[in-house]
Amino acid sequence: MNGTESQVNAVNIGVPQGSCLGPLLFLVYINDLPKVIESCTVAMYADDTGLYYRGASLDHLNETINKDLERLDNWLKGNKLSLNVVKTVSMNIVSRQKHQKVLGELDLKIRDTNIQNVKETKYLGLQIDRHLTWKKHVDTISRKVSRALGVLKHAKKFLPQNILKNLYISIIEPHFRYCSSVWGCCSTTYINRLQKLQNRAVRIITNSAFDTPAKPLLANLGLRSISELNENELRLITYKSLNDLAPNYLRQLLIRNSQQSCRALRNTDRDLKLPLKRTNNGQKGYSFRGAKSWNSLSAGAKCAPSLASFKTYL
Repeated sequence: MNGTESQVNAVNIGVPQGSCLGPLLFLVYINDLPKVIESCTVAMYADDTGLYYRGASLDHLNETINKDLERLDNWLKGNKLSLNVVKTVSMNIVSRQKHQKVLGELDLKIRDTNIQNVKETKYLGLQIDRHLTWKKHVDTISRKVSRALGVLKHAKKFLPQNILKNLYISIIEPHFRYCSSVWGCCSTTYINRLQKLQNRAVRIITNSAFDTPAKPLLANLGLRSISELNENELRLITYKSLNDLAPNYLRQLLIRNSQQSCRALRNTDRDLKLPLKRTNNGQKGYSFRGAKSWNSLSAGAKCAPSLASFKTYL
């Protein structure tokens, strides 16, 4: 700083924040964490780690997860890492119908400290609630988009339509698209709520009256509706899963009708097997929605040789 250098100090534990190798070294350092977890499924993304377990009773859940939390705590101590228990939360995910039968809440602890049990939480940008209704997430999207629409409305006084469209694609549409392959199964009521916001956006871009039908405006601008955006994001992740461009656990949820060469098959042979799901909640899962959406595609799309060409088909 100002021509003066600090003295050199050795780093014995950890890495300096902001270093180029820091993220890679951290991932290498914690890569064996799942090996100490015996019962729960472990999901790791950077420094966000989640434990998941499915059980028939709260007693079974508490006993099993607490044992894995103890193993996790021992691993953290052995690797000179600390866990912020205050930021750690638990959530019992259950359908509305079964929730009435569940008495009590999860009782999980780390180092004799109770983990807060919540009804909703934010994880990797998604607002997840215990019934997976996605209401909280749609609320969050609506607030962000409403603020961005204010920016767009002021900008229309100074910018031409093509620039306004680019602004929409840059600052508004990403909110609609982010993780929509997950929350896109929410109720029609929530989808319509987001659609109204998109309709406002295209009316601002085209300087149309508030009661102008939005569907022709979307078509003229070459934009897709909320339902179409959700459907395409679902198809994209399905294409990636089938072509080894996505995590293997997603690929394992999909089963082809035939494993033969794509070019030699009829279109129906390129389809995915639709799993038997009798409940609405079951049909909201990726294995069902992804297969159903994929099967509605043309033969050319299913056999697209690259992700870029698949996007062109879409």
